[in-house]
Amino acid sequence: METGLTVEREDAPPVLDPALRDRVCRFALRLTGDHHLAEDVAQETVARVLREGVPRDLPYLFRIALNLVRTEARGRARRRLDRGARVDRVADRRTPGPLETLETKEEKERFWKALGHLPERERSALVLRHGEGLTCAEIALVFGTTSNAVSCLLRRGKDRLLAIHAPGREP
Repeated sequence: METGLTVEREDAPPVLDPALRDRVCRFALRLTGDHHLAEDVAQETVARVLREGVPRDLPYLFRIALNLVRTEARGRARRRLDRGARVDRVADRRTPGPLETLETKEEKERFWKALGHLPERERSALVLRHGEGLTCAEIALVFGTTSNAVSCLLRRGKDRLLAIHAPGREP
């Protein structure tokens, strides 16, 4: 599996491929909905991987990022900074084209709002699978579980998302 860590010279420190850092940042952004927090998570993930000095695979990077997001969420809850706010809309870097209608925009907002209502593990699994393109086996490495458990998690997440996102139903 591609690690994304390269060493240009023997005496130089390892460097993480910027594309992997961007993937970790997008993953964190989808989970948190906060661009600044996602940048912090990606930076800390890179720092931890480089500090260890051991090449790791992509699921390992996502596992570090997921743990950092969970830790931040627990910290916010403890400090009462969360104030009960849910992820109503996760940022989407794609800019709408000139032909995109208001109906499409509203549909996207409903989808991200529905995704924010899913339990954290189901939401994370769906983002890893469909947002980052990881296989069930790779997601299992991130969660520390089996591929079958991930398949069940994805199925439950999809079912709940469809139930929440059903036409005419507001989450």
